[in-house]
Amino acid sequence: MFESRLKEIIRQLISSELKTLTEGPRVWKEGDPVTKKKLGQMFSVFHISNKFLGDNFAFTPRIPQDPWGAIEDDFTERVSLAPNIDKAEKAVEGPRPYIYAGDIKGYSGDEVETIDLAKRVKTCPKSPNNTYGVNFDLLRWLEHLDDTEQISIKLARKLFNSQNVSPKTLPRKLKDQFFGCVPDAKETKEVWSIEPVQLLHVANFNSPWGQGHNKPQAEYSLTEVGAKVFNAIGTKAETIPYD
Repeated sequence: MFESRLKEIIRQLISSELKTLTEGPRVWKEGDPVTKKKLGQMFSVFHISNKFLGDNFAFTPRIPQDPWGAIEDDFTERVSLAPNIDKAEKAVEGPRPYIYAGDIKGYSGDEVETIDLAKRVKTCPKSPNNTYGVNFDLLRWLEHLDDTEQISIKLARKLFNSQNVSPKTLPRKLKDQFFGCVPDAKETKEVWSIEPVQLLHVANFNSPWGQGHNKPQAEYSLTEVGAKVFNAIGTKAETIPYD
């Protein structure tokens, strides 16, 4: 039985390959279902928005309103991105219907230079029994610096008495040590671009049970722009439609 099933799988694969050779690459259309895996094969970076920003949007570096617990880099302007949709989804609270993506794999001209924050964590400030991460204690780190005379007693008192101490409030020499430091970066795999980033609205998230449907819908569907990009890649076009 296993052997007959294997033969059937091989037959289907050969049939599919022959169909591709005779009919050419698939023509994608707006609304076609698309998987996370397929999107991940096409693009290197993702951003999910709970509002429509246009078919083509230039994200400008900025500082988030609520950095993590006064221990995250709160002075560097950046565009926060994710290496895949799963990680991008976890960065958004509430509805997340609009999928933006960029840095198309196999093409030059739209590369997004990023900083890998998970790697940066290894170089972030730490003191004995106080490794940088979600449980990092900034005041405890400062206390250690005071003990080792790396900061003055006067400055240490000033910082300890402040109710709003965070990396941006520190002297330049200390503040710079927190560049690119995000406590949960190892889990989120978040990456930053410190330059403007142009991304395309390539797909939409669908409700598992769409209105008027009696069966589950595909989780994601291509936009018109997404279909154009997929078709350009499929035909090995020299340029990708960014407008």
